[in-house]
Amino acid sequence: MRSLLKLLAINLIIGTLVFGVGASAAQKHSVDPIRFAQLNDVRLAYKDSAHGDVVVIFDAGFGTDQEVWELVIDSLPASIRTITYSRAGIGKSSAVSKPRDIPNHLEDLKALKAYLNINQPFIYVTHSYSGLIASEYAEAYPKELQGMVMVEPATLSQRHQFKAIDEQFIKREDTMLLKYMPEHLVADYKLLIEQMDNALKHTRALPKNMSVHVLTAGRVSNQPFAFNETEKGKTLWIRQHSELISNQERQVHHIIDSPHHNLHKTHPELVAKSIVAVINSRSDK
Repeated sequence: MRSLLKLLAINLIIGTLVFGVGASAAQKHSVDPIRFAQLNDVRLAYKDSAHGDVVVIFDAGFGTDQEVWELVIDSLPASIRTITYSRAGIGKSSAVSKPRDIPNHLEDLKALKAYLNINQPFIYVTHSYSGLIASEYAEAYPKELQGMVMVEPATLSQRHQFKAIDEQFIKREDTMLLKYMPEHLVADYKLLIEQMDNALKHTRALPKNMSVHVLTAGRVSNQPFAFNETEKGKTLWIRQHSELISNQERQVHHIIDSPHHNLHKTHPELVAKSIVAVINSRSDK
């Protein structure tokens, strides 16, 4: 969520088949129409390519909509069913009267999956904040997942660990975020802070039998804008991501030579390759 500060200040203000990446019959998810599903108390906007033997569902970072995944999806073969959606209050999805927490977002996703009649295990691809949803999903419903690809994932323990190194930096970061954040996201962010402050102080590993690829931006920024762009913060960020891995035979941690949090935009082909690798690695082995 290093991310959150730069992401919001910039973006929001101004399985037996073997697949390959870069196939000639590539997807063009941008041409899929936006559809809507009335679920729980929200009207969720989503796109569904509606064909393919493998189902991949994409979930974006805090405050960002489903469109951020277009470059990754366009790098995948058309034989994969791809689904993107925007969480409540984001993009074209309707706002809700109360802020959503991580379990609420998880239940919205499960409701969308049921609405689309997806009964098979799926691959869950996440970025930043939605990595928190993915960790909870994997813990609560591991049999529903074929695997996961986590791009620069947030962890519930990160605030505890960051504050232990430089609490004043984190306080300044919160103040800056809340200053520039769109009003409709403020309550969600404050609730997220509360959840993190009440979470365990150690990083919880993912289920060991699940295929997982974690992608981390490993380079320190020349102009750090958030704590995990600093030298000390980056070292801890990488360690937190490595602690998600519990089985090196089934799970891979990629440290990318890049300072950019939005690896799905700067390195979409690497995210696509990880998706293909998870597809080709059955989680029941």
